[in-house]
Amino acid sequence: NQTPEMETDKDMTALSQTITVLLVYFGENQQWERVTEVISYTKRIRFKLNVIQFTALINVHGKANQFDQVVEVFEEMKRSGVEPNNVSCCSLIASLTKSSDPHHAELLMEVWSLLRNRTPEMESDTD
Repeated sequence: NQTPEMETDKDMTALSQTITVLLVYFGENQQWERVTEVISYTKRIRFKLNVIQFTALINVHGKANQFDQVVEVFEEMKRSGVEPNNVSCCSLIASLTKSSDPHHAELLMEVWSLLRNRTPEMESDTD
C-alpha cells in the first residue's frame, strides 16, 4: 500500500520530468510559443522550475542563438532562488561564447569566476 504522500511525490516527479521533456522538445524544434505555454502553465500551477529545467532552457535558446533569452533564463533562475550548478554555468558559457555582445562577455567572465571559485581543481598545472 502506498500512502497518498508517496503518490504525490511520484506525481510531482512525473510532472517535473514531463515539463523538462516538453521544454527540450519544443525548444529544439524552435516552437517558442509552445515553450511559453509550458512556462505559463508552470506559473499558473505554481510549479517551481528546477536547475535541470532552467539548464534545458539555456541550452535550447543557446542552440537557437537567442543570446538575450539565454541571459534572461539564467537571471530568472537566480531570481527564483535556484542556484546555478556547474552544468548550468557551463551551458551558459557554451551558449554565450557565440555572441558578440560585450554585455554577454561581462556575464561570461562573472560565471567563469563563479566556476573557478567553486571548483579550484579546474585550474591547470601550468597556471
